[in-house]
Amino acid sequence: MKSIDYSLFDYDVADYGSKYHVEYAPVKSCAHPFGLFHETKADKAVLLLHGFTGYPGELIRPGVDLYEAGFDVLAIRYPGHGTSGDDFLETNDSMWVAAAEDAYNDLCKSYSEVYLVGHSMGGANAVLLAERHSIARIALIAPALVMKNRPWRAYVLRPFASRVKAAWKQDLRYKPYYKNSPCDDIPMAQQYWMYLYPKEICCLLHLAKQARNGISKLNSDALVLFGDNDLSVNQTRSAEIIGRGNCGRTESVVIPGGSHLLPYDCDEQAQDKTISEIVRHFTKA
Repeated sequence: MKSIDYSLFDYDVADYGSKYHVEYAPVKSCAHPFGLFHETKADKAVLLLHGFTGYPGELIRPGVDLYEAGFDVLAIRYPGHGTSGDDFLETNDSMWVAAAEDAYNDLCKSYSEVYLVGHSMGGANAVLLAERHSIARIALIAPALVMKNRPWRAYVLRPFASRVKAAWKQDLRYKPYYKNSPCDDIPMAQQYWMYLYPKEICCLLHLAKQARNGISKLNSDALVLFGDNDLSVNQTRSAEIIGRGNCGRTESVVIPGGSHLLPYDCDEQAQDKTISEIVRHFTKA
């Protein structure tokens, strides 16, 4: 597991999530947005976009490796994420996309180029931003464009329940990189992962549909990464959609032994391969 120097992190960055929703609960330590900035500002920056019910701390490993490769890095938090289920229920996909777009626009004011890394729902979000802004390079980690098991249950339950109990079991093989991890694993699970949120799942599916429908406008050099043990997204269909629709160059890489949680995969070889591919993609001539 990579050693992390937490003194490098700047947590005094804008919380774009709070612009669109005033949170009832405090932001958990794992979910604080963070920056990694060189003393002499880099020419290029990378914006990190986490997934559905996820948090910025899931993307510390790619952030650190990209920082070491010479980029300045910003990881944001979406509205309703990393606080409480009640906060989550008051947000939607329009807010999640708007927060990411605000962060991108602000970074563009200070850097010659801004690239995107998006994990899961963050991958779909990255596609939407790249369609709108002609972003040169993007890296999509297990992008949630087509779900492996389409959750029809969410559509059925949406009129009747705001949340439904779901099976969740802590898996200590996965070791996130946020400081003092996994201190927030159980508190996050109690608010998010132990429940299905039908309305929010419908928002996720709507965001994914928007991204799929806009692929023809995409003109990015896109790296798409999938774990061959991913139980959440349909890698074959997602790769086909991006490869067929993207007017730019698309490279798809399947990570042997990798799960959906590639940025901190319990298979360290899969994790290392994922991060090295992203760094290679952004640093190539």
